[in-house]
Amino acid sequence: FEAPSDSSFIVSMEFSANAGTYEMYARTNSITSDNDSFWVRANGGTWIKWSDLYNPNRIEFIWTRLYDSDAGEAVVLLDLVDGTNTIDIAIRETGASLDKIFLTST
Repeated sequence: FEAPSDSSFIVSMEFSANAGTYEMYARTNSITSDNDSFWVRANGGTWIKWSDLYNPNRIEFIWTRLYDSDAGEAVVLLDLVDGTNTIDIAIRETGASLDKIFLTST
């Protein structure tokens, strides 16, 4: 797979956290299954392909837990460091919308 290279499609969020393992949830909107995916990475690590977020029963934002589409939809846990961390989210397909993210310590 190709990781994103165009910075105009990448949103970076810098925040402070305690060191540990975190789960990430995002509130996304995908009107069709043709535009329902993102790339995600923490602290400059490997890009994770996050897709299949389309909900055919609703045309609105829904909360979904971060998982790796290339690893059989395995839940992704983010290892964050004590202090400043960065999460990058990139749109993989035109039309995918991101509203909010939520991190919780595991």
